[in-house]
Amino acid sequence: MALYKAILWVADLHFDNIIFESDCKHVIDSLVSKNFMDNEYGSTLRNCNNNLTVIQNFSLSLLIVKPIELPIV
Repeated sequence: MALYKAILWVADLHFDNIIFESDCKHVIDSLVSKNFMDNEYGSTLRNCNNNLTVIQNFSLSLLIVKPIELPIV
């Protein structure tokens, strides 16, 4: 998971004041609510949450991606 790797990288470099962005609403909602499923996916999100605790002043943001309209040929 790219967000998990980014959180590890930022925590390792001791960066603060970070905005993490994702286009997956479920990931952002799970991290904000701290409600994780009991499977590998939930475990990864739990690890993300645990690593976020060492970063001071971070935020999580949902990216809204617009679909691309292709011309009909």
